[in-house]
Amino acid sequence: MWHRQKKSQNEENSVPVVPVKPSQAPAIPPKSGEKKSFKKRILQFSGLTSAHNVEGKLSAAEIKRLEETKNRLFKQGGAKSPERDPNDPLRSPLKTLTASPNQISQPSSSSTSPRSDMSSDLTYSLPKTFNIPNLSLPALESVQIKARDVVLHRNVAGDFGFTIRRIQYPITTENGTEISHLVFAEPVDHLNGPPRPSDLLNGLLPGDQLLQVEGRDVNRLKRDELLTLIQEAGQSIRLRVQVVPELAELATKTAVSGDQLQLFSQFKETDLNIPEDKRYWLVHSAGYSLVEVVDHQPDGLVKIKVADQEMTVDSSDLDKANPPNFDRANDIAALKNINETSAIHLLRNRLGSGLQYTSAGPRNLIYMASQSQEIKGLNQDLIRLFKGCRRSQMPAHIYTTAQQVYRQLQITSRPQSVVFNGVSGSGKSQQIRNFIEFLCGCAGWTKRLTYEEISLAIGILEAFGNCSTELNQNSSRFVQLISLGFDTASGLNSAKIQTLFLDLEKLTSRKPTDSTFHIFYYLWEGLDTKTFESLGFDLIDRPFFDENLSETDRNAASEAFHRVLEAFRNLNFSENQILAVQKVLAAILHLIYSGAQGNLATKSAFTRHSNAEKAADLLGISFDQLNLAVFKGSQNFDQSSRYKLVNQTGNEALQSFVQALYNELFGAITNQINKYLNKSTAFTTISLLDIPGSTFLNSTSEPADLSDFIYNYYNERISELFYKSNFKSPLDLYEREKVEVEVERPLATPAHLCRLIDRKQQLLNSADVEKRSEEPRGIFFVLEEESVFPGANENSLIERVFMHWEESKLVRRSPKDRFQFNLGHGLNQFSVGYKVNGWLKKIKPSGAIFALTQVLQNTESPYISELFTVPGLKEGSYKLRRATQSVNEIVASVGGGGGSFGGFFTAITSQFDHLISLLERSDRLHFIHCLQSVDGTRRSDLMDVSLVRSQLRAGLIMDSVRATNRGYPERMPFRDFRRRFQCLVKENYTNLSLSDTLDDRSAVKKIFEKMQIFEFRYRLGISQVLVRSDVLAELEEKRDLCLSGVIEAFQRECRLHLSRKWLEKRRIQEQAITCLQRNLSQYLKLREWPWWKLFVRVVPLLGVARADENEKQWKQQLQKLESQNSELKQSRNQMDEQLRDIENLLKTECQTSQNLANSLERESAMRVRLEAEIRHLKTKLVNLGWFMQIFEGFWEKF
Repeated sequence: MWHRQKKSQNEENSVPVVPVKPSQAPAIPPKSGEKKSFKKRILQFSGLTSAHNVEGKLSAAEIKRLEETKNRLFKQGGAKSPERDPNDPLRSPLKTLTASPNQISQPSSSSTSPRSDMSSDLTYSLPKTFNIPNLSLPALESVQIKARDVVLHRNVAGDFGFTIRRIQYPITTENGTEISHLVFAEPVDHLNGPPRPSDLLNGLLPGDQLLQVEGRDVNRLKRDELLTLIQEAGQSIRLRVQVVPELAELATKTAVSGDQLQLFSQFKETDLNIPEDKRYWLVHSAGYSLVEVVDHQPDGLVKIKVADQEMTVDSSDLDKANPPNFDRANDIAALKNINETSAIHLLRNRLGSGLQYTSAGPRNLIYMASQSQEIKGLNQDLIRLFKGCRRSQMPAHIYTTAQQVYRQLQITSRPQSVVFNGVSGSGKSQQIRNFIEFLCGCAGWTKRLTYEEISLAIGILEAFGNCSTELNQNSSRFVQLISLGFDTASGLNSAKIQTLFLDLEKLTSRKPTDSTFHIFYYLWEGLDTKTFESLGFDLIDRPFFDENLSETDRNAASEAFHRVLEAFRNLNFSENQILAVQKVLAAILHLIYSGAQGNLATKSAFTRHSNAEKAADLLGISFDQLNLAVFKGSQNFDQSSRYKLVNQTGNEALQSFVQALYNELFGAITNQINKYLNKSTAFTTISLLDIPGSTFLNSTSEPADLSDFIYNYYNERISELFYKSNFKSPLDLYEREKVEVEVERPLATPAHLCRLIDRKQQLLNSADVEKRSEEPRGIFFVLEEESVFPGANENSLIERVFMHWEESKLVRRSPKDRFQFNLGHGLNQFSVGYKVNGWLKKIKPSGAIFALTQVLQNTESPYISELFTVPGLKEGSYKLRRATQSVNEIVASVGGGGGSFGGFFTAITSQFDHLISLLERSDRLHFIHCLQSVDGTRRSDLMDVSLVRSQLRAGLIMDSVRATNRGYPERMPFRDFRRRFQCLVKENYTNLSLSDTLDDRSAVKKIFEKMQIFEFRYRLGISQVLVRSDVLAELEEKRDLCLSGVIEAFQRECRLHLSRKWLEKRRIQEQAITCLQRNLSQYLKLREWPWWKLFVRVVPLLGVARADENEKQWKQQLQKLESQNSELKQSRNQMDEQLRDIENLLKTECQTSQNLANSLERESAMRVRLEAEIRHLKTKLVNLGWFMQIFEGFWEKF
């Protein structure tokens, strides 16, 4: 664990000082030998770049900067840099030499940097420690939101049109945890879209916090008192409210008086007086500080003024600062000077203002959770404000990105993808929930699928697949791809969750700081006494997990278990299936507790027979069947393999069976959830990828295990995908479209480490054995090969790894343990140690899945049979491994995988390759970067600058922002662009020729010329138009303005048509009313006339006579129909008799015909036989005649 370096408290005079290393005297001029070593390192520059496959070329400015730095070092010997061993192989001067004043990439301090003793091929220089008092981060005062007074009047319903919502949330103080209260006043009805100026001035907005009612503070009022105060108000009421930070930023952006961010003494007066061209950031070990450049000196030195002192520093220690009005910019790409320090300063100021989201270009969003706990439910009503908005209309937010993705899906009807990446504990899972919640609120008008249903499904999978680790109390231990399906009208109609690589090691062997899956704690604490005893838990004295929980944790686990049961029922799990899940979990607990004794699996037995018998009873099989399945395996498994059960111990076989059983349970639950969520066929999808966070920030001395190694590899593959999406693919597109764009690729790429891990053997079929053995291959496949070699162990594994990659600076031996190696993750920003003890056993094949398949198929329990359906037990769809198991359709789609042996890591890489291909085939790929602001073990400051700087570098975020600003990230085919924006140009097509009418490229160019879009903001390729990120937003606004007149005219015609229809209807109604009135007046005149009275009394009597006459007619008609029916019956009987006669005649004729056919067949057979006899006799006669001739000739001679 790294610790923050304390600043020196020594007082210094106002004289120029030089940077010094911690706990070291001021630097002295180097010796001549040191100068020579620095020169030698510079001369090695070209060799370093070529040896490590650095992609791209250096620009002319960067080469010039390298030459200047080289000359300065030749001249002065690097006296201003920290002294290091020039022959140190872990040090490369490349990044130090390529830094520029405006775009320097400064690393973390030596005391707080997550990098250990590792350096990459492209190493960042370490920040220096300057012996200056009061040198610290810029002051960050509390940012307040201006409250506004609103006067509301009673409406026709007699109320004021708003609701009161009161919530409670815990806050952490020095005295412990306290409960705080917030009261919200929100409008009952609010239009979708961004708030109007009238809403900001005279109305309430969703999420408004209520401060005062009629001048009285609501925090001092009870709920009943507050309601009484509102009810007793007159015709109007005066409220004081303030909006949530997102809307406060919107109010500031739109320059509407009202709610806005207020800065009190945010900058010192001396800081504000610094001219813009002299404002720089000084990067040091404690973070950064604002300085004023006094003079630029030769040899790359700069004289600055900081803390009322003047000093001389190296130009590489400075970053250009932005004006103060950019301190809370919405987008990093909008900064005037884009560099790491300015980006960190922006993130720090926004985080201090309660703004956790910041854009980093059109397709990248940075989320940084604050140190304090989030208040859940505050932003739920913001969905209506973000619904239907464009990116330029709303501040940076997860809802803005979700709306942008959904809008792109509506326009193109093509699949979209969003990737959530970050370290463990950075809030990825919660952001996925927020993303899905917005899509359900925005596109859930079909009511086929609600957010509550998806949330319940995710909650169930988290209960079965999440656990507590040192970095995260709710760490995801499986990869999930959530696909939201939409119909042709872009309405949400289905969802599908695909899971991959469940970390089953958490069941049997885990770190002391980790827990097992949450569901076991829920089950143990949440069962009632009767069920607890029926599952046999009274036979378990102590479960395999830690049951020493506090009373609060026990109550929380019990409540969580009941929520899981309720979620099962809401997702159409039957009671039998729920009981089967409980039985399988109980069987796993009994099997782990039962234990095994014996060095060989085939000769082992259970230690505690009572628990094993109970487990067999819960699974619906006999004890002998369970014992055979666990220790003897399955006959379907290849018993000729050297890795059959005879090579396993009893405990290993038992652990393998338990892991396979839990994996099967997890897959069955996922399949059942997908049956409910996947209600209809999707026309297009939005895919959300969530992978377990990287463990780069693990501060313990405990090395990472195999599952962490694979999860970190997955994170590196996501970084490689980000690199390809932001650098390689755009540059390839520019090349295909013949567009010249000066965008440089980063010198370091994640592909180096990815290939170091997963590089396959290319010379497998080569006849040259020596060349084939010397070919470098990834660590994954070295592990696979070692697992099949007889006599291989951890020592040989380590030696083979360094035999292939000893020259690489991304992998290093650990000085602490000979069975441990260190990898430089995140572009070598983080050094992670891996201990290989037990890895070879974990990846060897196991027959547990085949044995489990037979157990589940032969079970006599109807509950188990209902949960585990036979289609889910296809043996060919699983890779038989102990460490992890892959689940669901992703595995089936990948198949057995390729590679030299088709082993464990071949399946791992193949499955993730399938995921990557799904993401790459989408129309747009968006990234949500979740950064951790502070280390989980230290809460001393709002932000750990060195930690955030390392995460920005590891994610290539700043490089992608620069590439976006210099490139053209938005693209659209000419035909689509013309069809969408042709309305902006009024053109007379009668005067155009056919070729001009069909020329989309020329039409697109005319649109840009008419809209006065400068040429540097767009490029016309061969088939597509490439534009800057803000051009499409500008054209969309003009298009809306242009189409607004058409829409208004259309609405006017519609209203006119409806008015005419309503008028015609009113005329008919008036005529009917007039007719009724006239008839009613006549009736009033007639009702007193005697003859009318007589008529009224006689008319009912006439009905009796009419009824008799009608009855007589109906009887005559009935008799007629009966006679006709009898005649028809007689005719039918006659027809039936004739039919029977004909059938008898037909049967006789058929019999006669059959007899004749048989006679004909016999005659034909006899004829054939006689003809054959005749031919035979003729042949004999011929032969006899020939014999007689020979005999006569012989007789004559004789």
